Amino acid sequence: MPSSYYDSFCNAFYREPLRLSEESILEYLRRVFEFHASETPYWGNALKNIDLDEIFQGSLKEVFEKIFNSGLAVDEEYLRNNWLDFLPQNYGGRIRFYQSSGTTRERAIGHWDRDYLFVLLKYLRTALDKLYGLNETFNEDSPMRALAHGPYGWFQEEISELVWSYGGALYFIGMETDGLKKVYEREGMEALLRMLQPLVKYTHRVLKADRINMVRTAPPLMNLFEESSESIEVAMVSGV
Repeated sequence: MPSSYYDSFCNAFYREPLRLSEESILEYLRRVFEFHASETPYWGNALKNIDLDEIFQGSLKEVFEKIFNSGLAVDEEYLRNNWLDFLPQNYGGRIRFYQSSGTTRERAIGHWDRDYLFVLLKYLRTALDKLYGLNETFNEDSPMRALAHGPYGWFQEEISELVWSYGGALYFIGMETDGLKKVYEREGMEALLRMLQPLVKYTHRVLKADRINMVRTAPPLMNLFEESSESIEVAMVSGV
């Protein structure tokens, strides 16, 4: 994908991330497909019998329907064991490999471009401000003091950048997520909390020492914040 086109698209996105035209989204998506068909081993093979001209006819909704009905879904086990087949060649971005959380099944390794973190952040921040007014909730008179639970890696970077974008401070309490959902489904909340005892311990320690007004955690762990419910302005949930 030519850098001049990518820069132009990103500039438009950063100006109005929620107002991109359907035409510009379709053109960008088409270029993504063309890039990976040319540069990524797995997709070069998977797309060789796919007619992109036919796929990219119609509205954005119609294009997505055709993409999802084109037999392009990746086998989970193949992705888990052959992640390098999805790494594009001749790519100049800043790539980092991450592990998935492993909450439901064995962890997988995937890669992200560093710039994508900031694209996602811009979209997320703009949506939160527009839908929920977070930019009015948190300001110089009421700075964000956040506490987040989650796996280290991509999630930690994402929530850190989001909190910092509001001028806030973050307590990040990392958690072991391997097999977490299975434990919760099979054995219930008490078994989950035993597995997460260090997280529970340090969460209570922070809540006693500081006035937390923004939290991000999994739904089953929301009751850990009951003692601080009066000071919490915003609660974000992720995971199940």
